Amino acid sequence: MSHRFETEDILEVDVPVEIGAGAIRILAPNPSVYTGKGTNTYLLVDSEATCVIDPGPDDDSHIRRIIATAPSKITSILVTHTHIDHWPGSDKLKELTGATTYGFIGKDGFIPDVNLSGGQSINIGTRSVKVLHTPGHASNHLCFLLEDLRILFTGDHLMNGATVIIPPPDGDMKAYLESLDDLLSERFEISLIAPGHGHLISDPKLEIKRVIEHRLAREAKVISALSPDIPKSIDEIISNVYSDVSQSLYPLATTSLFAHLRKLFDELKVIGITDTGLLTKEDLNAKWKLI
Repeated sequence: MSHRFETEDILEVDVPVEIGAGAIRILAPNPSVYTGKGTNTYLLVDSEATCVIDPGPDDDSHIRRIIATAPSKITSILVTHTHIDHWPGSDKLKELTGATTYGFIGKDGFIPDVNLSGGQSINIGTRSVKVLHTPGHASNHLCFLLEDLRILFTGDHLMNGATVIIPPPDGDMKAYLESLDDLLSERFEISLIAPGHGHLISDPKLEIKRVIEHRLAREAKVISALSPDIPKSIDEIISNVYSDVSQSLYPLATTSLFAHLRKLFDELKVIGITDTGLLTKEDLNAKWKLI
């Protein structure tokens, strides 16, 4: 089957986009408040083999679109992490193609054929993909760097037009900031970010720095909303920390606020106090104050 690939950054379900030579994006039909227009599935193509990154949901039309778009045999499936909008399609895609699945560890129902760790490389015909372990959004989160084009496929580590949610306890704000900072090191030359949701990011270093600064600014607002004397609940803190956000998004913001508080707890800057007087970072209903 032949396809005409758009070269403009169009996010539409039926429009495959060539984001670089032999790198194609296909949008999954799973739009939501969490996924934006949907999950981005990527095909990395060599004349001998095609690799699929994040097959997305278990949606028959999407899986068949992936197979029809691939110009060579699909031999490998890479999963950035095991949240439900990224991996479930891998089972059916593997069944239909015989491809090998790769991921960090088996979790949340996904059991990869091959467990990956940071620093490994995967060959796709004559091309090479570098594996980066980037915990934060999820403990088993991976990014993949297509080495010839320097395109970084970031899953939910970075996305265009939205702030990544850090959901404790598996999500970890400290690990997230450290993973972002690591991407700024001279070890990685990145020309383009291809996120799991939203449009391409053309200035990777600038965007990574922006996200770090945004998170640290949010953390400063958390500290300024607290006092050493009167413990406050998350409901009492959130309107000060997220005054720039619609209240309809507070349920999502609460998750990342909790992640900030857990980070500050570990850094001995705040404490969480339960109704029984116990100190904790685990209880969402704790009240928080500065140390």
